[in-house]
Amino acid sequence: MFSLDRYGSALADVDYLTRSPNRVRVLSGLSESPRERRELAEETGITRPTLSRILDELVERGWVTRDGRTYHATALGRFLASEFEAFVERVRPVALLDDVARWFPREGFEFELDRLATAEVVTATPTNAVAPTTHAVRELRQATEVTVVSPAVLPSAIEACRDPTVDGDQHIVAIVTAAVVDALRADAALSATLHEMLTAGRTELFRYDGTVPYPLLVTDDRVTIILSDDEGAPHAAVTSEDDAVRSWARTTAEAFRTEATRPPPGTFAV
Repeated sequence: MFSLDRYGSALADVDYLTRSPNRVRVLSGLSESPRERRELAEETGITRPTLSRILDELVERGWVTRDGRTYHATALGRFLASEFEAFVERVRPVALLDDVARWFPREGFEFELDRLATAEVVTATPTNAVAPTTHAVRELRQATEVTVVSPAVLPSAIEACRDPTVDGDQHIVAIVTAAVVDALRADAALSATLHEMLTAGRTELFRYDGTVPYPLLVTDDRVTIILSDDEGAPHAAVTSEDDAVRSWARTTAEAFRTEATRPPPGTFAV
């Protein structure tokens, strides 16, 4: 368990820096190279009174020394600046994912969340409840190689893939739950569209008899995870091009495909 007694002093240092971005900028700048006060003022835009106060505080803490007009970061100051920057970089995904964290699956993902630091996040809004689905469909339309793992029927996704797979060169591998297969069979229009796609030879469909926690799309070099609530309503789509995320997505999709089976011929209406 985290102990304040053990980390109290370290937390005080972090608190001192986080309460003023100017302190971080000054310490970071001096960690790169020594500077005079005039140079720091020009580079940072910090007012001279504020800059003087910050430099005096940093000197008092032992993070900076002064040699005439020139200020230098000490070894401790350089270490702190480097570690603080690394810490901020590590927690940057928290701000990005704050609004969608509530819909993350309980088991999480098999990659560090900092891999999503540069992800594109599309959320549902009161005026556009289908924004995540629309984003996912757009990802499908512009891809050549597609792998989909889904626990839900997405009619717009099937319609978006019809022309690229039947008349174009898109290849799609879809791994869906037994409930999705049954729902597709029960919908005459979707069943006919799917039959057409399967007949064209560029669509492979697999039935997975277990639980799929969320829709996962691998489109060329991009990965999209659709986050939904307990009722299955999509609330966000997170799209990443990160290598680790792509590797995880491909491995995950292949694991589902390995345990899935192809529906018997004639499953879908002609």
